[in-house]
Amino acid sequence: ALWLPIGNSPGNVSLNQRPRPIIDTQFIRMPNFTPQAMVIPRLSGSITKTRRDDRLDFWRALCLIDMVLVHLVYVAGVNFGIIQRTIGEYTRFAAGGFVFVAGMSIGAIFLPRTFADNGRKKVYFSLWRRAFYILCVHFAATLSFVSLDLITGMRTDAPSIPALLRDILFFREGGDLLPLYVIVLAASPVMLELLRRRLGLVLAFASLGLFAWGQNHPWMFSSPIHQNFPVILWQSIFTAGILFGVFLPRYTLLPRSWKITL
Repeated sequence: ALWLPIGNSPGNVSLNQRPRPIIDTQFIRMPNFTPQAMVIPRLSGSITKTRRDDRLDFWRALCLIDMVLVHLVYVAGVNFGIIQRTIGEYTRFAAGGFVFVAGMSIGAIFLPRTFADNGRKKVYFSLWRRAFYILCVHFAATLSFVSLDLITGMRTDAPSIPALLRDILFFREGGDLLPLYVIVLAASPVMLELLRRRLGLVLAFASLGLFAWGQNHPWMFSSPIHQNFPVILWQSIFTAGILFGVFLPRYTLLPRSWKITL
């Protein structure tokens, strides 16, 4: 623990005058895995809102760098020589990393806010608004890409405008990564509610059950455009991120020896 400096020497200080630790050690007692304990409710609301976790930004930045490198290999055809396979295959973690960090951010940041007064409704509606916003971004991006392909002649099957809009709105055109985000974000309030009710094990086993079922039915819950990111399989990465995010505040306050051990 960190101790506040005092002017008197330890020998001249009574028991009642001894400095108190800045960090309350009850937060690092093991184990106490209830959601209320995991989110450290004694932290003030202002700190929770204003302080940004640089670790999440760090991992997002690594995922962005990896995404650029992978697309340089497979889309632009850049040859990195002796490290070609390392970049293209062995360190290819961008998509899974983004999904995991997205779940971890919700578990670490949004779950504590649900314990505030009237915080649950605000959090859940904000997540649904974000999912709707990403859905609109997906529609706009798909329309832009299809229009550019038609203008540049990369596509010759020019559909009518009503047919094009219908295909975009019914997920017959476009990529499948953003729709994956939309689905898991829309489902995240249900996951947070289970965690609030101390049903984290139910959430974990439900996610594992869906993953096991998806081994034989990988395209269940997926739209027609899903080709690379089956929802029933990739939800397990997002759920694992949420569960890890619940432990992140407590992990932050652990001694360094515990962190190294874990």
